[in-house]
Amino acid sequence: FTWVSLTELKCLTKPKAFADAEVYIVTHSDAQEVKCSASGNCKFKTNTRFDDLATITVTNSDGTVSISTTIAADAATNCDTGSTKIKFGSDEHTCPDTGACTFNKGATLVGEYNATVVCLNLQGLHILAKMLVKVTNQQLTTPSAVSTSYGGGISFDISGIQLGKRFEDGGMYAEVCNAKAVITKKDTNTIAIETPPLLTNYSSTTYTMKKTEPIQIKNYTPAAAKAVYDGDYYSQYVATGENCSFEVELAHMSVLKTVRLYVPELAKMNVVLCKTTFDDFRQSVWLEALNAGGTWDQVGHVNHIRFHKGWNPFDLPNTEVKTNKLRIKFEKKCQLGEIEVIGESVKEDTNPTIACDLNLHFKDASGKFTLTQTVANQVTYDNTKTSVISAISHSLVEAGSGTKVTLTGIGLPTVTGDISIKLSGVTCTVTEASSTETNCTIGNGAGMKANTKNIEYIVTGKGAAIIRQGVEVTVAHKWSTLATWGGDPLPVDGDSIHLPASQALIFDIETSPKLDLVVVEGTMIFPDADSDANKKDINFFARRFVVRKGKLLIGKTDAPYKYNKLTFTLWGSKEDRQIPIFGNKVIGAYDSLIEIHGKPVTPSWTTLSQNATKKSDSITINIDGNTFTGWSVGDEIVIAPVDQYWQFEIRKITAITNTSTTATITLDKPLTYDHSKHKREAGENWGDDTLEFSVEVGHLTRNIKFQGDEDSPPLMYGG
Repeated sequence: FTWVSLTELKCLTKPKAFADAEVYIVTHSDAQEVKCSASGNCKFKTNTRFDDLATITVTNSDGTVSISTTIAADAATNCDTGSTKIKFGSDEHTCPDTGACTFNKGATLVGEYNATVVCLNLQGLHILAKMLVKVTNQQLTTPSAVSTSYGGGISFDISGIQLGKRFEDGGMYAEVCNAKAVITKKDTNTIAIETPPLLTNYSSTTYTMKKTEPIQIKNYTPAAAKAVYDGDYYSQYVATGENCSFEVELAHMSVLKTVRLYVPELAKMNVVLCKTTFDDFRQSVWLEALNAGGTWDQVGHVNHIRFHKGWNPFDLPNTEVKTNKLRIKFEKKCQLGEIEVIGESVKEDTNPTIACDLNLHFKDASGKFTLTQTVANQVTYDNTKTSVISAISHSLVEAGSGTKVTLTGIGLPTVTGDISIKLSGVTCTVTEASSTETNCTIGNGAGMKANTKNIEYIVTGKGAAIIRQGVEVTVAHKWSTLATWGGDPLPVDGDSIHLPASQALIFDIETSPKLDLVVVEGTMIFPDADSDANKKDINFFARRFVVRKGKLLIGKTDAPYKYNKLTFTLWGSKEDRQIPIFGNKVIGAYDSLIEIHGKPVTPSWTTLSQNATKKSDSITINIDGNTFTGWSVGDEIVIAPVDQYWQFEIRKITAITNTSTTATITLDKPLTYDHSKHKREAGENWGDDTLEFSVEVGHLTRNIKFQGDEDSPPLMYGG
């Protein structure tokens, strides 16, 4: 409100607050009500509705967009002069204050855009007209159809307005025959697409081809269930009713390996005032698969006890489940954020060649992938261009070692210049080639880089060879080599290390720096010395060490780590940064393999063969002379107490001699207490049995030790 004078009050209303009508003003001094009406008590007039001041039309032909508007005469009195514009996405075009106006946007990328006509006045920005424009087909420059191996691996370029930028911003992805393709950006308007491997009835049978991966979902019933496959865990599909259910159709017939549901929140199923129990949030969920006969089979279940917030995996049967449609049934209320299906997706086609569409998927205005542009028959998979690798000579090879590696297969090229091989991203130079074997020499690595392809075998003009399941190689990089770190200096105190999947790191130095965080997604190897004469003391320091879907290898079952002494020290304090779930000063593992085989010690503990008295500097223990091993001079042993629990004694071995049944050990200092075996006769609270108690002797020394740092005892916070 603004006081103009003692008798005049001015107020400014919001747009569309009310139509032409009566307005009342109440004065508080005498509660007098003044009515503003046509009788002239006060002057009042509402503005014309702003969204009646213009019309808008959009033409869209193959991604070429034009926006036209007609601006009403009243706009000139309601909008500031020269403020009227057409806005389309981030672009704008200035219009006259009244009359016709056209904005030829031109070629436009697939997507959803807001087309608006706007103007300004003292009240702010006003929308005169608006329309949501959906561009589903844009002008693309594509090559002629490409032909590829069933292993994929052929790249081709596609250009379109800001296509490269859209991919870079995460606004698109590509599929060939519904298999997700690898995209790389070449420039703002151009992307390169690499054909993915394709699993069909033909390629599966002919090449023994298998590929376990996330399976794409094609359709949903009801349509609202699309929310369970939009990449957003918290956009939910919600429906009520007993035995609520929804269906999803997979892109191909698939053999299921994993199916799981993400539940962002547990919904309360039973509404009882002032009474809530834990079971009110619980329910059972069933997974059904459509069989070849057209009926539903129950193939998975999450019971109400296991049902929880977060990911809920179904228990699938041991037998093969093959289907192209799933139904998820809830006991009470459907409330689901996301579904993940992993398996072997097989396109139902028995032909040796198959033509596939290229589908480019784009995000809409809400950020979901609902827009698709199809390039028909862009890729042809051809059996005559397909090679198969069935075996490799090495499971572990060191980068830069010059090792000769042999790959064995079917239908391999015979010209060395037609073949390009990379093992975990490291070039292996081809030296010999035949239709069944290819030999190559491993080169120097250019640092540990994440690489999704373990073995990459590319044939010029044909694409990638199929690598049969189980054919793998680990390329190892030495810690001491600068090339391992991409030419940078070796790690120093406080550094963190990430070992990517498909890469291996050999710890070939004696002492590491005090590392902060070590994340192993590949393979970390601690090699042993080759003999007792070359043994070393190895020390590794880390504040946080996590193995995530990787491997930590210290010795093998048939080749234990028996010469070197390895001490793994975890350092830090309770106040240091912590890893969720694991904490700090910790070795954590998730879906990983940690294999530790130290120097064999047999037996790890035994008993005294005769009493040991205080002041004695030797003991005699029971052994099996055929298996007795690992007890050596300098090792620590512990002799158990007899009378009081604290009377155990730790001593070092200074000499040892043994027979077939006993061993005599000389100690570094005499015993302080008696350690005598004794009997409990029958009748002494033992019933009718006479029990004999022996004194245990344990071997303490191990050549692999995990420990906290020197600050652990005073801080009472160990590793």
